[in-house]
Amino acid sequence: MEYIQLRYFLTVAEYENITHAANELNISQPSLSKTISRLEENLGVELFERKGKRIMLNEFGRMFEKRVRRIFVEMEQAQRELTDMAKLRKNRITIGSTVARIMPKLLTGFLGVHPNILFNLIQITSHEKILKSLLDGEIDLSVSILPIDEAGVECHRQASDEILIAVSKNHRLAGKGSASLLEIADEPLVYHSNETGLRRITDSFLKKMKISPKIAFECTTPDIICELAGKGFGNTLIPASWLDTVDVSSLSCLHINDFKCERGIWLSWVTDRYMPPSAEEFINHAKTYFAKGYSLK
Repeated sequence: MEYIQLRYFLTVAEYENITHAANELNISQPSLSKTISRLEENLGVELFERKGKRIMLNEFGRMFEKRVRRIFVEMEQAQRELTDMAKLRKNRITIGSTVARIMPKLLTGFLGVHPNILFNLIQITSHEKILKSLLDGEIDLSVSILPIDEAGVECHRQASDEILIAVSKNHRLAGKGSASLLEIADEPLVYHSNETGLRRITDSFLKKMKISPKIAFECTTPDIICELAGKGFGNTLIPASWLDTVDVSSLSCLHINDFKCERGIWLSWVTDRYMPPSAEEFINHAKTYFAKGYSLK
């Protein structure tokens, strides 16, 4: 097997169309078809099911694709390690975060000590996407509100972020200081979108209280969630860290007195992958930062 065969194979698997894959690779369709056929001959099995113009992975192809993607990730990591050894990217970190709003304060302290390090901060909404980005080597580290429970990934809880009930200033509970989830159980909820980690966390609190949420709106954007709730379209559940990063002036925020409601802040990385020196420095900084009890707000 040759590198180019594997690269062509992944492209065909992605497009499920020989013509489109050939255009992407800038080669002729017959040449691409011949390369794929030669790969299948070398392996002794067919990798695709051919249905008209579509060409889809069969069970052999799906297994082979997983292995090949791992090979390409390892090759990419080897290239990155060589680049770092040549001192071309030792000062660059790529971080994926589902809690981007807490990152500026965390980064400010780090850059004060390491001003020459370049950051690529990627905001990711879905927990599944941040896991995939980490495993595929697209990011060096992840900062998330849900733990990453995956073989080969080291994951550490760094801090806790209290979850609050937020109601409009005209709501009957406004100004009370604390309330039970049961007190808003029958009222509309401006809620977090289903793909977000925060939705999973708040769902678990409501399930614990045997509450079926009456969802009026779903949204991923904190500012819009708070604005809708402030205008009386429904109550909401928000992290305490939003109080300093989102306009909550139209809201009255209450502690939840049923039980301890909070989300975690988790720092994760792949254990058997080369880690740039700058990323290792950031891990140590984050651990020290949160160990000192610095506010998320």
